[in-house]
Amino acid sequence: MHKLIILLILLSYSCTNDKSPNNIQVANSKTDRRSDLSNQLTYLLNCNEYVENKKMQYIYNRVIKGIRPDMPNDSLKKVLQKIYYCDQIYRDSLMTGKTWISDEIKRNKYLKELTPLDKMNRRIVLYLLNNIGGLPDTRDMGDKASEAIWLVIRHSDEREFAAKILPYLNKAYYSDSVIDNIFYASSFDKAQVSLGEKSKYGAYPLYREYYPDSVIPKINLERIRIGLDTL
Repeated sequence: MHKLIILLILLSYSCTNDKSPNNIQVANSKTDRRSDLSNQLTYLLNCNEYVENKKMQYIYNRVIKGIRPDMPNDSLKKVLQKIYYCDQIYRDSLMTGKTWISDEIKRNKYLKELTPLDKMNRRIVLYLLNNIGGLPDTRDMGDKASEAIWLVIRHSDEREFAAKILPYLNKAYYSDSVIDNIFYASSFDKAQVSLGEKSKYGAYPLYREYYPDSVIPKINLERIRIGLDTL
């Protein structure tokens, strides 16, 4: 049904291209008909991307509308819950327990749907942190609000985002004391790996066997410094 609605929208409205598929003249030869079909499909795909971008921009604008330096905690909590929802809306359907769903078609569909949502969430997080001066204290806001930014960081492989988030993480842990050592270590390591660096705390990937024995003493030393158990 979702695809049908999108298709109807695409057929009813034009995007940036003034040509409509309905205005393409029917070709007499098979070659021309194939060419016309290709043009129509290209047009629809371009429109689909346009509609998707517009949809993400609409959601983005709605979420950031109330973000300001002096925003009350209740409003901040709602923003964080929306970030959490956008992160989890398809991921909840991707997993059965701790394993991927077996239906490959559905799995690929959900993964494709996640890409624009994750990109939008990264924009929202950076906008939020820039406007309120850093990571918020979410200890009294419930699990969803508390996990929202952590999830966005963990689910991002974007280098630019990682580079921008690291200073906020250091400030939040060492200066503002608004995140705990687990949040800090796991987020810091994910950002480091996204930048092509090595994991400092052994918190990403979170598998002891991933790390060679030669680096374990150094990792454990760093973990001890921030109060984490050794690997």
